[in-house]
Amino acid sequence: MFISRILICSILCLGVIACSGGQVRKEKEEVLLPPDSPESPESVEPSVPPKTFETKKQVIGCILPLSGKYASYGTKSLKGIQQAFQFFESSSMSFELAIYDSKGNPKEAADGVSYLVDHYGVVAIIGPLLTQESVQAAAKAQELQVPLLNLSQHPTITEIGDYVFRNAMTKQHQTDTLVDYACGEQGLRKFVILYPQDSYGIEFANQFWDKVEECGGTIEGIEAYEPDQSDFNQEVKKLVGLHQPKAREEEYHLEETNRKIEMNKEEVPESLVKLSSQIDFEAIFIPDYAKTIGQIAPTLAFYDIQNVTLLGTQGWNSSDLIRRGQEYVTGAIFVDGFSTKNPESSVLEFVKKFENTFGESPELWEAQAYDVAQLLVSLLSEESIQTRENLKDRLLSLSDMSGVTGEATLSETHDVKKKLFLLTVKNGEIVPLMNSF
Repeated sequence: MFISRILICSILCLGVIACSGGQVRKEKEEVLLPPDSPESPESVEPSVPPKTFETKKQVIGCILPLSGKYASYGTKSLKGIQQAFQFFESSSMSFELAIYDSKGNPKEAADGVSYLVDHYGVVAIIGPLLTQESVQAAAKAQELQVPLLNLSQHPTITEIGDYVFRNAMTKQHQTDTLVDYACGEQGLRKFVILYPQDSYGIEFANQFWDKVEECGGTIEGIEAYEPDQSDFNQEVKKLVGLHQPKAREEEYHLEETNRKIEMNKEEVPESLVKLSSQIDFEAIFIPDYAKTIGQIAPTLAFYDIQNVTLLGTQGWNSSDLIRRGQEYVTGAIFVDGFSTKNPESSVLEFVKKFENTFGESPELWEAQAYDVAQLLVSLLSEESIQTRENLKDRLLSLSDMSGVTGEATLSETHDVKKKLFLLTVKNGEIVPLMNSF
């Protein structure tokens, strides 16, 4: 178990510790969110009657992976929370923050809930970030009846209980936004899917397929590839009818005859019989990250897949997309839950202050954590909220919320539903799609 050197202290003091006591990792990760396999809430064992600990209204807990494989994501989220609490500014805020390092471990995350409640009487907890640790932490938070504002993509985590809330972009949010635009607004009806054969890709592919059919569209083809694959020729050839050219008997025979005449030979190898790609789709959905897209996009162009819309997920929103994909990703459309180019005044102010504080631009992880912390600051300033139950009831009463990650409505299961931002590539830059903001 790792606890920050001074677990609870004044805001200014914690800010100093965050700068001098902890090392902020600067390296960029290739992936933007670890593809955990969601653990079903139904697998959580029945809870025991909750214990009662003294609640301290001004103390908020935080459980994030601050060491281990996913420490960079935890650090990003912690910065967002610090910015919301104005750690590095002169402020009249009197909130204190108790930080617990989950290490990305589900048991540590659950233990962290108990520790923060038992030793520090936190009124609420922000986090965790990863899927499996979030399930265990949520079960413990429900048992101890402390509001947990989760930052994971787990689609049904709020079903664990009425003390569990979530404000994070999910895979479903992404596919809904993409299909609503491509099928609903642009009128596209024929799609193909090219996806990595892992839990991340499979979940995205299934959700996209369901949403397309719901919109009245069809999936004309679907191909999977290995997550560590670097050559995509075979998968692309299957999508455009070039994998078994002899199956296109009439076309193959005609082209073969032409080649024999040109070469003045009685026989020619199959590799020299070039058929045209059969492109019977209008868009291709690839749920992967920028590094891989930079390898796939040129392959699509090689097989003359033109005038087809490339659709992607939040993982495309990276400078790597331009650097690796170059002109082949021009016009691609993808989503994100946050963009520094959003012209909203609240976003511009957040970005400016964050850059002044940390010397870097915020991303989705910082923005989502910032919004959650800001929400708590707002609600806990209300005189009527003195206990965890008061806070839980107030959270349950919310019907919508807004922040730097945009507008969101809350469902009956106290989960958020977001319409995300649409981005595209134009003149070698990632820019907002017209009318996206």
